[in-house]
This record gives sequence, C-alpha cells and structure tokens, in this order.
Amino acid sequence: MSLDVSNLRAEQDCLFSEHVSSSNVNAFVSQFANRYASTENLLLQNILGSPVIHVDETKLSIRGIAKYAWGVTDGKHAIFRLTNTRETDFLQKLLDGYSGVLVSDFYGGYDSMPCRQQKCLVHLIRDLNDDLWKNPFLAEYEVFVTRVRDLLVPIFEDVEKYGLKKWHLQTHMRSVDRFYRQSIDNVMWRTT
Repeated sequence: MSLDVSNLRAEQDCLFSEHVSSSNVNAFVSQFANRYASTENLLLQNILGSPVIHVDETKLSIRGIAKYAWGVTDGKHAIFRLTNTRETDFLQKLLDGYSGVLVSDFYGGYDSMPCRQQKCLVHLIRDLNDDLWKNPFLAEYEVFVTRVRDLLVPIFEDVEKYGLKKWHLQTHMRSVDRFYRQSIDNVMWRTT
C-alpha cells in the first residue's frame, strides 16, 4: 500500500481555516516528539517484553519523496518509525537483545534480525493469491495453492474454536507431514 501526501503542498499554509507556516508545523511536531519520547520508550519496553512482535513497513510519498513507514507491535502496544530507505539497520538496533519471535512478511531485510522468526500467514496467503491471479493457466501451481488451503483452513477453524492450544494444534501434525511429503519434499513442480 502506498500513501501519497504530495497534494497537501497547496494546503500547507491553511489548516482548519487557520494559516500556519511549514516551520511552525515542523516545530510543533518536534516538540510533540520530544515531549512523548519517554512514552514511546515505555511502549518499546512493553513490546520487547512480549513473546511475539509483529513488524511491517510500507512505502509512502511525502511531497514526491519516497519514505518508509514502519510499524512494530506486540498486538497491544505499537510504535512507528519513518525512514528514508527500506534498510533494516535501525530495526536491528531497536530489537537488540530481543529473544522472542519476530513475525514479518517475506522482505529479505528481516532475515538478518538476530531472533527467532515466523513469516506472516496473511502475507503468505496474499502472495499465493497474487501469484495465482498472475498465472491462471499454471495448473500445477493451482494444485499447490489448493493443497496449502486444504492444510491451513482446518487449522484456522480449530484455532477459532479452541484457541492456540497445543493439544488441538498437535492433531494437525499428520496433515502437515502429508503436505510436505506430497508438495515439498522431493517434489519437482514444472513452471511451464
């Protein structure tokens, strides 16, 4: 998803029918950020204490210049950062010492994080669907996506019904093993 705020340039001098200069807006945002820095630090400490952290980024345009907005959350607390690039150096520093699980999409920059990781199922499903739409005549790929669906739907149904209880999730291990045998291990899919 991309957000373009470049059309706000003409409106920057008038906000809520009040004339405000760009320098005043910048000063206000800086004061606001300084005043609430301790709150952000408290939020970050809560996030780092969580067993699971979710992170995602999106590209946006500010006055025609590409920026990246990052969200980091434990599901209850969230912080956001704006960067000039998609590089994850700042995130490595931010998560330094984190020992839980980082849930992210498939962007390679996350792979360098020094903690356990899980890829986001929503992103996986979206990517599978996008690729299926782009390749509607690739029958083998449709079979693969159908097998992924057939594996995940019963798991999702049990999670909705019973929650994330280990006992119920273990009942799906045979299905997972079967999926790997039939769809991953020693299987050669054709791409034409």
